[in-house]
Amino acid sequence: MHRAQIGKQRRRKEKPIFGLFKNFTSKKIPSVVLFLIVWTLTVYSIPPHRAMPVLLPIFPLLLVYAAYFFASCGSAKLQNLCRWALVSINAPVTLYLAIYHQSGSIFASHYLSMNLVNHKLPSVIILTPCYTLPGKTHFHIPNATIRTLECTPNLHSAPGYLTETEAFLMNPRRWVKNNLPEKPFKDYSYIVMFDYLGPILEDMLREDHFVLKKNFHYSHFPDFQSGQSRNILIYSKVLEVE
Repeated sequence: MHRAQIGKQRRRKEKPIFGLFKNFTSKKIPSVVLFLIVWTLTVYSIPPHRAMPVLLPIFPLLLVYAAYFFASCGSAKLQNLCRWALVSINAPVTLYLAIYHQSGSIFASHYLSMNLVNHKLPSVIILTPCYTLPGKTHFHIPNATIRTLECTPNLHSAPGYLTETEAFLMNPRRWVKNNLPEKPFKDYSYIVMFDYLGPILEDMLREDHFVLKKNFHYSHFPDFQSGQSRNILIYSKVLEVE
């Protein structure tokens, strides 16, 4: 009897360390759940174009294993400690990411949608990486012209293929001259870009009579490699009527 109790205690102590791995072989969770997770990860890892949103459907399945792990990680005291640690770490991070981080794209979209409605030239060019601004979910203006940088994936494996976003980030001035000849911004009433591009395109903006109108905070953690910096700028023509 004493040996049996010792064995149970050892197994109970092992669970916090090896519980995560044991969860995937547990008979309490149907094997089809693990199959769906592995199948989804495998299939969506094959295409050259990968995006995080396609994995969102399997998050609830992963939470099943996470819940089982926390429910089997030792004594009730340790379980409560794990739960409080999970909440105390994730709650502030979630609030920051949901409310403040990259919120400038929402504020910029709202500003544009409000001002383009009654504008005599409702047109905007967005010189930011793809999906920086939410786009048509905020711009409900039938006659508005919205030009964005494309990021169509290289589905045909063409050598030397570059998306518009990649070509623009490599050399913004050259891209503007090649794709927007003559006066590059004459057909637009608003220009959206990140703050580091202001000095690079300053003379072009001045030539077409654009001035800085709004500055929205975007992120405390700029990723210059992907073309994102701390602030989103909105330029407008001097002659605009709001």
